[in-house]
Amino acid sequence: MGMVSALMLIAGCTPAIPEGKIKDFVENIEFENTFNNVHIGESVIQAKHFENGGEVGSITITTYIDKTSDYNYYYQKTEVSGNYHGTEEDQYPFFKEEMLFYLEKEDTIIGQKKTDGADNEIVGSYDNIKTYTDEFFYLKLDAGYHSGGVYYGDYVLANCGKYYNEFSLNEEETILTYAINVKSNDIDNNEIITMHKFSVDKYGMLLDLSSTTFYVENPGNKVETTIHCDYSGNFTKVYSL
Repeated sequence: MGMVSALMLIAGCTPAIPEGKIKDFVENIEFENTFNNVHIGESVIQAKHFENGGEVGSITITTYIDKTSDYNYYYQKTEVSGNYHGTEEDQYPFFKEEMLFYLEKEDTIIGQKKTDGADNEIVGSYDNIKTYTDEFFYLKLDAGYHSGGVYYGDYVLANCGKYYNEFSLNEEETILTYAINVKSNDIDNNEIITMHKFSVDKYGMLLDLSSTTFYVENPGNKVETTIHCDYSGNFTKVYSL
């Protein structure tokens, strides 16, 4: 799930957010309030790697959570193809893996895991379902800054002042969108462009993200990342792998 945090927090002083509707929207975002109000979630994260215009690998991670009544449901499916599969760093040693935790009855949590069709032992415990559900929101907490999950509120708060002109509100003032194109260079000094855009709701929860990184000299060498999230509970729960 680390790939969810597509842009890192930019260090340094954060300019004040200008007065107005965007500031009002952003300053209403606070993690504890979000966590207490967002109980159900679905995210679909997909990354595709292209070389010379042809797809050479992809990874799709689908996650469902439900903590409407404490921590009671977590499911994740990871599907890998091409050069995302392997034993090197940033590769996955399987093609498909599913993990499931759910509350069967009071104090009884079922845990299941299946990797490339084979059952793997996993402990069904409250600590496990809590850990994985919390990671849906964030993977890392550093000095009050939550990152790595689909809660983008702290990123927005930290960057809205500095990149204010790249933020916009929809007409209903319910969705905040951030869009920016960034130039950088790799270790061999090849120029890279990243086209990045995401939207969050009033809780700072990610709705959609699209990010494309490509080489200027060879735009067919690129990585495309998309994330789609929904918090309505409109997904079918899996109870057996």
